[in-house]
Amino acid sequence: MIRRTLLTLVLTLATVAQAAPPSLPEIDRYRGLLHFLQVSETPQSMQPLFDAAESVQSAVMRIDDSGYAWLERVSDDDAVAIQAQLEGLRLHRGLDVYAELDTAVMHDLALQHGRPVDQAFFAGLKDAYNDQGLPVYLDLTNRASPCVRFDPPEVLIDQYAHWQTFAQAHPGAYGKFVGQWLSDIEDVMAQGTCTCTQEQAPVEAALHAFVAAFPKTLVRADIQARLQQLKNQPYEKPVWCR
Repeated sequence: MIRRTLLTLVLTLATVAQAAPPSLPEIDRYRGLLHFLQVSETPQSMQPLFDAAESVQSAVMRIDDSGYAWLERVSDDDAVAIQAQLEGLRLHRGLDVYAELDTAVMHDLALQHGRPVDQAFFAGLKDAYNDQGLPVYLDLTNRASPCVRFDPPEVLIDQYAHWQTFAQAHPGAYGKFVGQWLSDIEDVMAQGTCTCTQEQAPVEAALHAFVAAFPKTLVRADIQARLQQLKNQPYEKPVWCR
């Protein structure tokens, strides 16, 4: 009887092991943190889950000697099973292979299980990306790389103001993301190029508006130099990126 029970257990475990989809340490960590968050009876910080999500995004895109990413190498059935375990992340396996954060789902998780700082962060994050999965100040046209939406300038200004205010209200919270987001916008303004139109005037208007809104910005001198260049030598560094 004991042998039969042991044999049944072994066979059951073997069946479960065969049925389980492939995984990665990063996926396992994300699943564990997600489960902890969902079963907790008190609000929890979601920053570890956010950081784990970024690790998953990198891990599933890791390329081996075959030249294919891990996400490309799993079967379609396994990909579906893995997706079911990753609430808050979306896996893409079409012409473009990647994993992205589902900002709407993460915001819902924050409202249900997170702290006020998490709710504020994911509310902002949900509004920070467009339907193309790009920052709202970028757009995809018929070119290979995204272009910058300098027109209207409020898109860039509102994003910078929001995350600057968040950083001041919640020092250190989601610091890597917030710092990078602000730095990216500063770089966009300092460069003043790759606009979504061929017109120079919207770029100049956006640069003036940004300096007026944030007179103490660290890239003020760079922006003013770019404005001077656009006035005196517009063809040296055109606003339109081909």
